[in-house]
Amino acid sequence: MANKKSNRGELLLSLFALFFGSSLGAIDTIRLKDLLTSNDTLVSRAGVFELGFFNDIASRIYHLGIWFKADPNRRAVWVNRENPMIDSSCTLQVRYDGNLVLIDRRQTPIIVNSGMLATNVSTSATLLDSGNFVLEQGDAVIWQSFDYPTDTYLPGMKVGWFHLNTDQSRIQVLVSWMSPQNPSRGSFTLAVDYNGSTGIGVWRQDNVHMDIGFWDRGSFRFIFANTSDRYNFSYVSNENETYFTFNGKGAYASTWFVMASTGELEEHSMVDVNGGKRKKLRLIVAGALASLLVLSLVILSYLQWTRHKKKGEFSLSHTLADKPCPCSLNLTRAKKAEISQQKGRELALFTFSSIEVATDYFAPRNKLGEGGFGPVYKGQLPEGLEIAVKRLSKMSRQGLEEFKNEVSLISKLQHRNLVRLLGCCIEGEESILIYEYMPNKSLDSFIFDPAKRTLLDWRKRIDIIEGIAQGILYLHKYSRLRIIHRDLKTSNILLDSNKNPKISDFGMARIFGENETQVKTIRVVGTRGYMSPEYAMDGLFSEMSDVFAFGVILLEIVSGEKNIAFFGRDHWLNLPGKAWDLWKAGKCKEFVDQTLATSCSESSAERLVQLGLLCVQERPMYRPTMSDVVSVLNNETMPLPLPREPAFLTSKTDSPSSSRRHRHRNFSGCEITVSEISPR
Repeated sequence: MANKKSNRGELLLSLFALFFGSSLGAIDTIRLKDLLTSNDTLVSRAGVFELGFFNDIASRIYHLGIWFKADPNRRAVWVNRENPMIDSSCTLQVRYDGNLVLIDRRQTPIIVNSGMLATNVSTSATLLDSGNFVLEQGDAVIWQSFDYPTDTYLPGMKVGWFHLNTDQSRIQVLVSWMSPQNPSRGSFTLAVDYNGSTGIGVWRQDNVHMDIGFWDRGSFRFIFANTSDRYNFSYVSNENETYFTFNGKGAYASTWFVMASTGELEEHSMVDVNGGKRKKLRLIVAGALASLLVLSLVILSYLQWTRHKKKGEFSLSHTLADKPCPCSLNLTRAKKAEISQQKGRELALFTFSSIEVATDYFAPRNKLGEGGFGPVYKGQLPEGLEIAVKRLSKMSRQGLEEFKNEVSLISKLQHRNLVRLLGCCIEGEESILIYEYMPNKSLDSFIFDPAKRTLLDWRKRIDIIEGIAQGILYLHKYSRLRIIHRDLKTSNILLDSNKNPKISDFGMARIFGENETQVKTIRVVGTRGYMSPEYAMDGLFSEMSDVFAFGVILLEIVSGEKNIAFFGRDHWLNLPGKAWDLWKAGKCKEFVDQTLATSCSESSAERLVQLGLLCVQERPMYRPTMSDVVSVLNNETMPLPLPREPAFLTSKTDSPSSSRRHRHRNFSGCEITVSEISPR
């Protein structure tokens, strides 16, 4: 339960709304006979979460849900999935008897808190900054959404068994959505195993089970290497209950988990939401009333300036700043100077206003996609050159260091299979990268799309594989800097107008010294499914880490399937595991994308699958170098060695606790991705 704010705190929040655009009408609580319609929302006290109705486009029904206020997509972290509403006439209210009810045009009230009814009318329902929606009777909580989670595990939520040894025993689990668009119950459940276990696992609908973590001597250990240190797990077990819960180490709701509809467990993060707000509140306290008039004048002047700016030419700046924004801080200027020193004169600096004009003020229709860095927009320069504009989200997992890293690295690289960086923009709080525009977007948008995959025939797929290999070889051996990419994946391979591949996203890349062969890091970054075992488990990366990722990409291109966990008859398999089984059986043609069945030969399929398996072997010393890979691709008669068993493969008979190696393998490819929400 969140503490009540003082009158002073409420005054500050009101001032915050005046200065920074929050709705003064926003409320976090409904009381007796209050009505929340499909057009209304509740907003938690500090503006972290929002509650309201959202439309399930697929079925055209409405659900009551909770989402991050900063999330422009309103992806719900909690859904009242058992009680869908049939149209937009739905309402939520605290009824005359104190209970929380939903009503639509059917006019049959549905009691949300039916498991714990109110005993008098002195109730109110409040959305807290933890994301918990609570119905209170006086000072007592009689019902809360945290007791009925859907697919999202928020800090403070409990997953486990409750009211044991009673006739009202209850289990709290996460159940995936049916699909990314449909919040109905899906096929995968995350739960605590109650059979004498201290672990958490994932169950599929047919009751096939996979362990993902366990309690070990006072701390929770994921079977895979965790990618974040922003949370602490707790385990409670007694005669009444057995459950896990966790809390973020920083701001509340900084990290959470999602049981995805694909069976993957996703980790998401939000960086320092409250820090920014506290800073703004301090500014307000310093001179709120005195600066109100000044602020109004500044806004009017700015609007007048932008009105004239829109009529002017699209401008490029080759200095640190044309006219720094009046609100620019010394830190911003230092950031510009540092990046300018790193890039020398090889890169153009764009003004933010010119980027706004090029993208039509970041119009939604120009949005190409969104990754860990932030959204990417299509733009056009006055001379007709099309560009891709990657805008750093203010709370992205890729921060200033990654931004500087990409600017300093990619500006020094020139290769036909690497995306070309045209310039950047560092102005105020904005950090933007400008690339050449790739009209065919990313490789994954083709090979995983049933309609578009047919546009890539066998010959074109081999050409793409060769192009990617040439790009990686250049990074490892022939560029001015020896570079390990560390985040190679199909979504980071862009295709030009002729579908030639270009490697992108160098935010995680690292420069290697001439005599360095391997580096250890305590910060494991990247995407599960493409990370080599030595990197995922021990933080060790080298050229062989990129070779492993290339092998996964090769297998995905050949098969048209993603490298995610799936359940086989005899194994928990990932994509390399499936390739391994079919290669051993001499059935590589069955591994190939079925749309290519008539355009590739058995020998060609076997050779590529074998090359992919050589790249994803568990021990780095057994993997080929990229020089070897390019030689094989350019010489069809060059003999190939026999591959060893790929990493992350285990049989169902393996004990999950038999060894550290098998613990990690037991999860095979149940991919963990790290992503973050950026407030607008």
